[in-house]
Amino acid sequence: MKMLLNIVLMVMVLFGIGLLTMGYKVGVIINLVSLICMIVVFKKRNLIKE
Repeated sequence: MKMLLNIVLMVMVLFGIGLLTMGYKVGVIINLVSLICMIVVFKKRNLIKE
């Protein structure tokens, strides 16, 4: 499940970068959303480890 989430996040980041290079502002939003998701996931993992 976590592996699938990581793949989805990576696809979102790559998709966002692709839109950015084409000049779409949507790419910035997608990158921000995926970064926030990554931070939340990593914080949850750290809490579980402790």
